[in-house]
Amino acid sequence: MYSFLDHKLERFTLSNGLAALLARTAKAEGGGEKLEGLEPALLDSLRRTSIITSAVASCAIEGITVSEAQAASLADRQASPSRREEREVLNYKDALDYLYAAKPADLRPTPELIRTLHRLAMAGSAHAGVFKTRDNSIIERTASGDRLRFSPLGFAMTPQAIESLCLSYSEAINKETAAPQICVAALVLDLTCIHPFLDGNGRVSRLLTIAALLELGLKMPRFVSLEEIVQNRDTQYYAALKASSEGWHTGNHDLAPFVRFHLETIATGYDDLSLKIARTREPVTVIFDESIHAPVRDRAFAEFRQTYENAAWKTDNLRRVARKIGIEGYSSTVESEVFEKLKHAHRLAERCLQKAEFHLHSHPQE
Repeated sequence: MYSFLDHKLERFTLSNGLAALLARTAKAEGGGEKLEGLEPALLDSLRRTSIITSAVASCAIEGITVSEAQAASLADRQASPSRREEREVLNYKDALDYLYAAKPADLRPTPELIRTLHRLAMAGSAHAGVFKTRDNSIIERTASGDRLRFSPLGFAMTPQAIESLCLSYSEAINKETAAPQICVAALVLDLTCIHPFLDGNGRVSRLLTIAALLELGLKMPRFVSLEEIVQNRDTQYYAALKASSEGWHTGNHDLAPFVRFHLETIATGYDDLSLKIARTREPVTVIFDESIHAPVRDRAFAEFRQTYENAAWKTDNLRRVARKIGIEGYSSTVESEVFEKLKHAHRLAERCLQKAEFHLHSHPQE
């Protein structure tokens, strides 16, 4: 749409910082994303963990809170959604499954793909897969009250705008009008500014980002939660959207802030993938509280070892620090790099324990 008109992409110039970010992502993509030679079981574990984290994080951005342990149980069909929040997290997971199973040729952004992603993400809603039938607004909630942040395109113009956006994006990719990642950022910005649905636009924008990246041949989004990266930087996300949407209706907007945020997200995704792969080789020791029953402990540890293949376990009295599970050596006193690695292991261990407890509570006969 407006980011692709009047040769805006051809005229878009990269600052030194943006050029360096773009080169960094291109180098990571050209390096084969470091996945060659990894065991299928490990890749499957990384993929499953990423899907759950992505579903939880994307919905959390919208204020929908579900624990990763509960989401994992829902995803494994060990439980059925009992409330709207659980249903919406499961919906997002189903939308990701759809993208990951699709052929690359079916991932090129089209109006039909966008409607399909909305239908999956908003399953159960009366408007699932249907473009908005009335004008909507993007409202910012502040301590002093609600205020209008942006007025999206009118509903009557939406179908044609989405059609134009998808055609313009495909043309820009085919003609190499700009670097592919710049085109993806422009696509997502325009979709957000059009705001084609009455609800679920944020989730669709994140799903469309994944679709576009997969269609370009990137493997990283399958194993890293870009949604979690956005959630962790939500302040910068909204600031970038606000800065790049100013003047959008007249085509006088500045693409740079949102392009920068997008490239930073992709670069962080590659960093996270490298760390995840490195961590799987490292020996770590999981500490279980003495009160945890053996069936729960064994199930949790088996799941943990799908990612940390060299892990060991032991028991201790963790109730003194109000914990059920821990990672040996994990504390705020270790150096930052070690802290981040052990933090990841601790988070995964907690999720595995919660999932094991939930499963065995739901299936006490096992």
